Amino acid sequence: MKMDSAVLAVLKGFGISLGLTLVIELLIAFLMKVRGRTEFLIAALVNVLTNPLVVLIVYYTMFRAPALRWPVEILLEILVIPAEGLLYRAAKKSGFHFSRPFLLALVCNLSSYGFGLALNAVRAAIR
Repeated sequence: MKMDSAVLAVLKGFGISLGLTLVIELLIAFLMKVRGRTEFLIAALVNVLTNPLVVLIVYYTMFRAPALRWPVEILLEILVIPAEGLLYRAAKKSGFHFSRPFLLALVCNLSSYGFGLALNAVRAAIR
């Protein structure tokens, strides 16, 4: 029974992380002049590709090597920026409107990661 609640907690964490990331990054994309249904779909899919993998690796690290959590998390967040920038640039080369793909990836990821840190700090302060 204990394992079931742990699995549910991890799945809940995945869902919350992806949901908040999508809301924040799509809002930032809009503020950075990304327009069109297809461009927003591409932005969402880019995050669906990267966010669960990053969260999975961070959770794995938290359980297997807790002392490495922050270095691993920061490294992954740094690596995801050029990865997403390359995906946006590929979409741009295919004719979709992403005027500054690497800047978009940088601002989106800094915003969503910063929001997540702030939210976790508030949650910890409330407990």
